[in-house]
Amino acid sequence: TNFSDRFSEPLQKALQSSGIKALTSVQRSLLPPAFERRDVLAVGMGQAGLLSAMAVILSARVSRATGKIIIGLFPDSPLAEQVHGQIIQNVEDATSLVLLTPEGDFDEQEKALDQGARSLIATPQGLLAHVKIGNISLSSTEFLIVHSLDRMVDEKAFAPAMNEVLRFMPRTRQTIATARELSATLSKNLTKILKDPVKVEIEDLAIDIKKAAGY
Repeated sequence: TNFSDRFSEPLQKALQSSGIKALTSVQRSLLPPAFERRDVLAVGMGQAGLLSAMAVILSARVSRATGKIIIGLFPDSPLAEQVHGQIIQNVEDATSLVLLTPEGDFDEQEKALDQGARSLIATPQGLLAHVKIGNISLSSTEFLIVHSLDRMVDEKAFAPAMNEVLRFMPRTRQTIATARELSATLSKNLTKILKDPVKVEIEDLAIDIKKAAGY
């Protein structure tokens, strides 16, 4: 598939390096505004291709790392590990990349941060553990992408760590977030997390098929 007529050059390169030849509905909606440096809130039940889209965005950021902090936050370790693995496959140099989860080897994570890793794929708890003891400062965070932001701000298992992590980041960052629904708590806190976001509705495959069939 030729993306040249529809997408910017950085996005074309990211898609090519990721081996993506056809886009899901989620990817078509989420990727273009993300590469225009806009804040984005993608809301809906559609999940097909969501992690791949996030990996494409993060891979492009890691590939042109500027020394500023790049963060991908995920609600659980398996999701973080999956995206971390995709990024490693996509980029030529992953030395700036580190996976920060509670289940990981803390000493190895600390060593990677000490050696200059600034592209962080993490859970809120895994990231906060290093922030609290000074292993990493989030004051130079340039980019943040969050999977399941509604869960992150709503659920007691995530909210305290998520709120504290956000407190350490500058407002000047670009933020991209996905959520299954725009909950009351998320709506209340939206302006604290995103700046004038592009709002994208992500639908599931069944809805896409119905539309294609003319229902």
